[in-house]
Amino acid sequence: MLIEHYAAWDVIVRDYMVQKLTKGEDKLIAIQALAQAMRETVDDRYFAGLWESRITADQLWAVDATANARFSRPAV
Repeated sequence: MLIEHYAAWDVIVRDYMVQKLTKGEDKLIAIQALAQAMRETVDDRYFAGLWESRITADQLWAVDATANARFSRPAV
């Protein structure tokens, strides 16, 4: 079922983004590669971190204040 695929996507991205990679800029490249593989499975379009079929729900994210992870935007 597609809902299971998107739930797995959410877990994979959340777990991956808290990893301490040597180069922070590698995260976005790796996520893009994962999205490409997922896109073939779910037959959906992926736009800069958002899936077309769930674009409204994907924009309604929130910070988990209990998590021990810090998120920041990459320096441009």
